[in-house]
Amino acid sequence: MKCKTFLAELIFWLHFPVVFMTFIPFFVPRSIWPGKVSFQFWYVLFLIATQVGMGLYMMKYRKFGLVCPMTTVTQRLRGHKVCMKENHDHGCIREFSERIGVKLNAKAVLALTLFILAAVVVQYIWFR
Repeated sequence: MKCKTFLAELIFWLHFPVVFMTFIPFFVPRSIWPGKVSFQFWYVLFLIATQVGMGLYMMKYRKFGLVCPMTTVTQRLRGHKVCMKENHDHGCIREFSERIGVKLNAKAVLALTLFILAAVVVQYIWFR
């Protein structure tokens, strides 16, 4: 049981390099990282595609949306079945914010995700 708890916590914390790599290119000058716009575009597109793919898989449980595969594995290790609401209606960003005392709902996280996607697409189209 301790192994599962450790793995769940490890996967939870592995979300942060993934999330940070979404934001970091916004703050690095092009003179330092010339290909940052293309990298960020394809990186974010890949992340959203994997979440949509997991959402399509979850349709067999009558749930569709952006579902992070890492979060699904984390919740599975915590003992929540894939079909349970605790699995597909959970997010690492919300969990982290709750750990630091800030409540975020799923719509706020979705809005942030869509805003980042829009910013990355605009940046890719006009500033590449």
